[in-house]
Amino acid sequence: PRSTLFPYTTLFRSRSPTGGDAQVLISTDGGTTRTQISPDSMLFDVPTWTEMELDLSAYANQTVIVYFNSISNYGNGDAYHYLDDVQIIEAPSCYKPKKVTIADVTSSTATASWTAGKNETQWQYVVSLATQEPDWSAATVVNTTTVSLTGLNASTAYVFNVRSYCSAADQSEISTGIFQTKCGVAAIPFLETFNNLESNEIPN
Repeated sequence: PRSTLFPYTTLFRSRSPTGGDAQVLISTDGGTTRTQISPDSMLFDVPTWTEMELDLSAYANQTVIVYFNSISNYGNGDAYHYLDDVQIIEAPSCYKPKKVTIADVTSSTATASWTAGKNETQWQYVVSLATQEPDWSAATVVNTTTVSLTGLNASTAYVFNVRSYCSAADQSEISTGIFQTKCGVAAIPFLETFNNLESNEIPN
């Protein structure tokens, strides 16, 4: 893809189930020379579809060609690199968080973490039910990329919503992490009649 309007960024989704190597390269001289702009490990051993982003602001006001170069690992099975949804778009003023991870999930707590999109130092987050839209009026502002989530209900599906908070007038797009809390401890004596279940339905 070519572009003459910068600062821009390139967005794409990639996966490489069995390893192998790949690079993203850029040329400013019509393809005569190419420079690698992706970190060496960025496209290596990515087992699931992952959204990736590369900042092209260093090439402002230049006409460029962006290349995706894949190197086979000569493996068996699914030894391919996959690429989808390639975009070159105007760079945002506030980059969204990346690599949202939910860990240490219990019946009432969880830990959420993410990485900064670029140089951001503050973020807003909201935990919402999977069936509801996030209420950003109740958002929490933090200056760390790991937070503890408490007061959750057992056996409940949640969405962790986080965005970069660059200023009161400038927030990024939202990144999300979906998780379900574990079952709670039942008081005894306990009775489950299964009377309210539909056919083939598994109780929580």
